[in-house]
Amino acid sequence: KILDHEGDNFLGGVDFDSSIVEGLIIPKLEQSGTFADLANQMKSQDGKHNNLWAKCLHKAEEAKIELSSKLSSEIEIEVTDDLDDQHDGVLSVTRSDFENLIKPSIDRTADMIKAILTRNNLSSKDLNFVLMVGGSTLVPLVRQRVGELLNIQVVTDIDPTTAIVMGAA
Repeated sequence: KILDHEGDNFLGGVDFDSSIVEGLIIPKLEQSGTFADLANQMKSQDGKHNNLWAKCLHKAEEAKIELSSKLSSEIEIEVTDDLDDQHDGVLSVTRSDFENLIKPSIDRTADMIKAILTRNNLSSKDLNFVLMVGGSTLVPLVRQRVGELLNIQVVTDIDPTTAIVMGAA
């Protein structure tokens, strides 16, 4: 029985990938090469480095997935800067680096859950468990923070990428 719902329908894995690109990859690129407004040039449809955005998002996604089961990941970067100089390098990303980037989003989500409970005169003690759905819930910090902030068990034995489909079936 659904009592209520709330959430950020636009928060997802790509947001976590973008956090890696904006918070770690772009600063690394700016340190190694000469760029004018790199972030905007990557995000703009007609920007000089717009193809780089998609490439970096893909690499960030791979790192995010790897960081769900490992403590670090390496991202290989190849870019030509504004002076047409080629730069190659490897960016080591730790799970801690990644978690620091996404923690505000996770905490906002937990706050939404608390608001639902309050609105319905419930407490976390009224719930048996939290069932996570969606690929981003494979990120250890997502499970950990929601469990901590709500002081409730987070079920991890159901695959969050298929939980909705299984329930509907």
